[in-house]
Amino acid sequence: MGETRLLERIREMTAEQGQRKDKAKDKPSLERSVLAHLTKLLNTRQGSTIISPDFGVPDLAAMTTSPSAENVARIESILASVVERFEPRLTGVKVVFSPSDDDPLKMSFSLQGTLAGQVSDAAVFFQTVLSPSGRISIQRAREVQ
Repeated sequence: MGETRLLERIREMTAEQGQRKDKAKDKPSLERSVLAHLTKLLNTRQGSTIISPDFGVPDLAAMTTSPSAENVARIESILASVVERFEPRLTGVKVVFSPSDDDPLKMSFSLQGTLAGQVSDAAVFFQTVLSPSGRISIQRAREVQ
């Protein structure tokens, strides 16, 4: 899990070789890296890694079978908390339920944050879909609706 990010940091340090990197140009690759890490993070069940017992998310499948306002709020809170804790490159994380008419068995959430370390604030938007099995898919989105 952490190996990919470690290798990315080593490559970045090697490429810099004492020169200050223009981070604004690097936003697309940073965003792709964050997206890849979020995909791994949100599809890892807590307690299944040696990194940390609370790395990942708890099993959310039971909450998807009865999408009450309370369960939706709990899922929003869990996802935001996990992302804030284990993806330090994102700050100001917000997760908001986005109802979808396409498939009532899937729950969609918008995830918004700011890429840390950018020259100027770089907001990023992702769309996550929680399937009834508990699997979470995530992709880039334009902005939170």
